[in-house]
Amino acid sequence: MDTNFFGPFNLIQSVIPSMRDQKSGTIVNISSVASFDPRPAMGMYGASKSALEGMSQGLAREVAPFGIRVLIVQPGAFTTNILNTLALTKKPLSVGYKDTEVGKLVGLFDGPPGKRSFAAENDVEKGCQAIFEVVTGTGRGEGKEKYLRLPLSKDCAVRTIEHVERLREGYEVFKEIWESTGHDGGVSKTFTSNH
Repeated sequence: MDTNFFGPFNLIQSVIPSMRDQKSGTIVNISSVASFDPRPAMGMYGASKSALEGMSQGLAREVAPFGIRVLIVQPGAFTTNILNTLALTKKPLSVGYKDTEVGKLVGLFDGPPGKRSFAAENDVEKGCQAIFEVVTGTGRGEGKEKYLRLPLSKDCAVRTIEHVERLREGYEVFKEIWESTGHDGGVSKTFTSNH
């Protein structure tokens, strides 16, 4: 949480006053497709990115009147050195997880730091170029300034679309329930306390 949420939160708090005064600027928060679709063993990471996204969504509306833009970048898997920067706890994986997705993910960390490798289909330099174009409104980013999220890879976009479809299906499945929760007659009622 310190790195993925509180770090950006504290930095944003420090720059907002000057951005408000100049009535311009773009806040770019690097999130993850895991914010809404965490893989097994990535629940805490997903939770930290979900917190960042929730804060970013509210912030975007708060600072828009000052000409400040918020952009949430959602990368998928990129070829980076990430496996060599992370350390696992010394506690071994529970035996029950050995042949599960959790076991496979933890297996990526086998071997000493500096000797691990991670292959992904997305190119970091191309991803950085895309972010630059969207932030500056140039090239492929021209005319896209009003959008809050930048899905940064095909794998991210596919997972996002699948997630939206699951949400839509859930809303349909529970429609009878969510349509039935209003006050009789459809009139809003005020809560009053007798204390």
